[in-house]
Amino acid sequence: MALEIKDFKELDEIYKRMGSGDINEIIDMFNAHVSRIRLEATRQFSVGNKVQFNHSKTGELIVGRITKINRKTIKLSTENRGNWTVSPTMIELA
Repeated sequence: MALEIKDFKELDEIYKRMGSGDINEIIDMFNAHVSRIRLEATRQFSVGNKVQFNHSKTGELIVGRITKINRKTIKLSTENRGNWTVSPTMIELA
């Protein structure tokens, strides 16, 4: 689901009315949501899986094998581009 500009304007108005306690609660909710998304993404991978992702700066497709799955990141090794540590939400099975 993608938010529209009007949604962001509405959020901005809500944020303007919030106190620091409210903001801290929103931050906690956001962090919990990101953790759930990351965990769901991580569960689809196993060590040894062949995966790919697009390099954020060059757009190059990087292909490698998963060598380790951490709580927040996945480590992978490529044949000619070395080792990478990436977010599980940024990779897909190759």
